[in-house]
Amino acid sequence: MSEIVLLEQQFVVGGEDSAKPPTVAQVLQQEAAKMGNGTTVTITAFQRFLVGEGVVTNKGADSFAKEVAEKLAKAQ
Repeated sequence: MSEIVLLEQQFVVGGEDSAKPPTVAQVLQQEAAKMGNGTTVTITAFQRFLVGEGVVTNKGADSFAKEVAEKLAKAQ
């Protein structure tokens, strides 16, 4: 379940060194606590990136960088 439910997935962005990273739900709770006053943090949208998505080795580094930039521009 932790692989398919977003809130149960491990939050690995940010480079925190820990044996077991917190789940997305735990990070949301931590951020809400920092804001105080009973604040609730909810996810209203997200973008999924697949590791290695769009990687084609015969295009060269310049093409790869351009492709990544295009995908990021579309995601925004």
